[in-house]
Amino acid sequence: MPTKNIYGYIIAVHVEETENGFVATCPGLGGVFEEAKTQKALLKRVYDAACVILEARTAHGDTITRSNANLRVLRDVPQITKIAETSSDTDLLFTSCVGCMKDTDEKVVAAG
Repeated sequence: MPTKNIYGYIIAVHVEETENGFVATCPGLGGVFEEAKTQKALLKRVYDAACVILEARTAHGDTITRSNANLRVLRDVPQITKIAETSSDTDLLFTSCVGCMKDTDEKVVAAG
């Protein structure tokens, strides 16, 4: 599937509370396992880790082009209100961390 017209991703984030704070994984994007004392710090770390993975995959010609149960490829310009109505509070919208995406610094944690 072609990589053009990929505007971003919505990636499910699985968060668990622990004795020392929170841990998170992204089942739709292997390699993301983060820990933090607060959920806000945790989601920042998850975002940063996922961006590194997405950028590396793109650089190596392995861009994610297909959606699955835990990751949605956005092929249209994201409409934030529409996404907020359909996403959980632990989904992250990635619109700027991969070179083939829309040129913006926007990062949104979609609320459901």
